[in-house]
Amino acid sequence: MEWFDELGSLFAHEVSDELAALSRTRPTISVDRIDATHPMNLETRDTVASLITAFVGGLPDQGIRHGGRRSCGAAIPFVGHPDDLSTPFGAAVSDAYSPVPELNELKEFEERCGNEYYADGFELVEFGRPSGAETYSEEQEFIDSFVCFARANRTGSDYAFWRVDDRPDLATVPVVVFGDEGGIGIVAGNLRDLLRQLGCDWWQWPSWEGAQFMAPDPDDKPSPRHGDYLEWLKETFDLTPPDDPNELRHVAEGEFGTLLENWVDRFYQEE
Repeated sequence: MEWFDELGSLFAHEVSDELAALSRTRPTISVDRIDATHPMNLETRDTVASLITAFVGGLPDQGIRHGGRRSCGAAIPFVGHPDDLSTPFGAAVSDAYSPVPELNELKEFEERCGNEYYADGFELVEFGRPSGAETYSEEQEFIDSFVCFARANRTGSDYAFWRVDDRPDLATVPVVVFGDEGGIGIVAGNLRDLLRQLGCDWWQWPSWEGAQFMAPDPDDKPSPRHGDYLEWLKETFDLTPPDDPNELRHVAEGEFGTLLENWVDRFYQEE
């Protein structure tokens, strides 16, 4: 692994030099610590991402290229993505659907279900695709605070993680819904609460007033794979659905509702 040690050393020195230069010209950089000899701290993820992208792209052809590493002539998958700082440099990478283990478990279950619903109108989408936040504000800080991962209903509403703070585990942050006709509402306090809500098999009907789960009519049939989902939920996470998914929503709204309103109001201006 000498090649990797050399790469790590080169990376640290080059990026630290870049950071040192940036700190003298960029107000977004403040002095703290990045390694033993170069005290630095970036206040924005985008700056780190751009530095890594530029660094890797500018390396001489010594077995390093976007998408792969070579050692002794053998291709080694490139670890991490410069735009995804949730994966530490040097960590093993996989073809996982997302950086959230619970979602990856759900993805595997969903693939076994084929094209059949296991919760009314819910299905995973490309992780991190546009959430709808860009329709409220062009500010990148606002857009980046939401990470889309699922379709909430058949009419086009989306579920997204809301980065309410700097905690690294997305499974622990609140889940919001972007309504297909407008509105952003708190749905759950964390991913596992959402998984429990999905176990109720109720329809998500968001509006400008917020999120809302609607109970099915007595003659409505459950989603085709709903029974399988309940078994999976219990076996995988030892979770069961609540009697009413709105109970968990009310708890989450009590904790995060005002914070979300203030966050949206900070960026959104009605025309």
